[in-house]
Amino acid sequence: MRIYGYMLTIIIPTLNSERYLRQCLASLARQEDKKFKVLLVDDGSRDQTIPITRGFRKALKIKILKKSSKIARGAAASINSAVPHVTTPYIALIDSDAVMKKNWTRVVLGILRRKKNILVGAPILASREDTLWSFVTGLEIESRYYRRKEGYLKHLSTCNLAGPTNLFRRYPHLDEDLLYAYDHDLSNQMLKHNIRYYLTLKTSCYHYNKGGLGSYFKQQYRIGLFHGLLALSHPRLSLSGQDDISPRWLILQPILFIVMIIMVIYKSWAAAAIGLLLIATNGKYLVYLAGRKEWSLLPLAIIAVLIRAFAWSLGIALLPLAHIKRKLL
Repeated sequence: MRIYGYMLTIIIPTLNSERYLRQCLASLARQEDKKFKVLLVDDGSRDQTIPITRGFRKALKIKILKKSSKIARGAAASINSAVPHVTTPYIALIDSDAVMKKNWTRVVLGILRRKKNILVGAPILASREDTLWSFVTGLEIESRYYRRKEGYLKHLSTCNLAGPTNLFRRYPHLDEDLLYAYDHDLSNQMLKHNIRYYLTLKTSCYHYNKGGLGSYFKQQYRIGLFHGLLALSHPRLSLSGQDDISPRWLILQPILFIVMIIMVIYKSWAAAAIGLLLIATNGKYLVYLAGRKEWSLLPLAIIAVLIRAFAWSLGIALLPLAHIKRKLL
């Protein structure tokens, strides 16, 4: 495959990504606009991530960047190390477990050519191809785009995000300690320089969410911990109204959960009321399920809400220790 005039470099951070990487790369091979390269940054995978990637060299202009460190450093470090290698006018960040709609590169490149100094992203849809549990938790992410209009926002996930290369080189050096909050760190840095985010509804991507209760709890615990660290580092940061993981949102649910548990211990009827209030704080997610007529999924969704609140509570509880360790290192 010989394509001249590459416009976009797609950076894909990976670590033991064999489970979904093939679907991700296959979706890129099907893109309508093929003026792009792929830069896969491997964080020390020990599975079939590298062989799978090499298998796409005939279908994609793809390069593998292996980090010298034997210790996994996270996606933020992968992105930081990849940006200096980009020679195209635009950069895209894509998760290794995301499957792009075939018009994704065409749509985002069209917007980036028309609009200057912006980052572009699209809705993230839940994939039904994995477990029922991963689909239910994935719908929580999908619900964040419910009734959103095409236009400017304060934040978009790095699951699928594209922008001018000069912006990525000029402003953000992502905090590599924030393993699960680097996308909000990026938003914070861009907002400081009046760089806006643009949500397009003309394309989208499917996302494979973490499967299983244990992996979901671990993911949500890390979200609580690392977003808490980000909030401590940037006390004035507030993405409220644009994303469901903002400092205010992050602290509200653990508080309600802890109060509910205290009421349960003291056998108070107030526990039920507080539990309902906790569930109500996730009203958009539950309303979205109802709008889709996914009535059978509502019990699982409520369980997911409670697990997330517990995991965030644990993350917030351990936040002081993590903050002290971060300061000492």
